[in-house]
Amino acid sequence: MSDSPNDLGNALTAAMACITAWMAWETRKMSAAAQATVELDSTPYFSFTGITLNQVTAIRQLTAEQKHYVQLVLSFKNPGRVRLVYDVERADLVFCEKAVPLGQYDSHSGVLHPDEANTFFIPDALLERPLHGGDTTTLNLSVRYWSQAANRHLLKVTIKVTVLSVDAGTINAKWTFASGPSYA
Repeated sequence: MSDSPNDLGNALTAAMACITAWMAWETRKMSAAAQATVELDSTPYFSFTGITLNQVTAIRQLTAEQKHYVQLVLSFKNPGRVRLVYDVERADLVFCEKAVPLGQYDSHSGVLHPDEANTFFIPDALLERPLHGGDTTTLNLSVRYWSQAANRHLLKVTIKVTVLSVDAGTINAKWTFASGPSYA
C-alpha cells in the first residue's frame, strides 16, 4: 500500500461520502417521524365517556294524569389537540325491549376544545311507566365529528343501561358497551 497523497485524499473523500449518505438517511427518518407527530397532533379524537338517566314525572293539572319521562345525558370528551365539532346523527332508544320515540332536539351538535368534556342531552322520552330497578335501556348512537369539514369521522356505539335502583327520583344505574365503540 502506498502512502501517496492521492490515496489518502481518495480515502477521505470516500469516508466523507459515506458519512454524508448516513446523515441524509437519518435526516429522512427524522423528517418522517416529525411528519407522523404533526399528523397525530392534528387528528381529531372524540370519545364517549358516560351516560346518566334522569326521570321526570309530569302531572297534567286538568286531568291529574301522570306522564313519565326519561332523559339521557351523554358525556363526551375531546382527548385530542385540535378543536372539533360533533353532530349527533342518530340516537335510537329502546326501553325494556320496546322502541321509544324521542322528543325534539334543542340542538344536535356542539363544539369541544382540546381536552374538554361536555354533556349532551337526548330529548325526553315518554315511558309507559316509571323506571324500576332491573329495567334496561339500550341506546344506539351515531356521532359525526371533525376538525375540518372536508374530513369527517364517525363514532358508532350501542350502550346498554341497567337501572339498579330508583330512590326518591334518583336513578342508580350502570352502563356497558353492547357494541363498539367503532370509529370510521
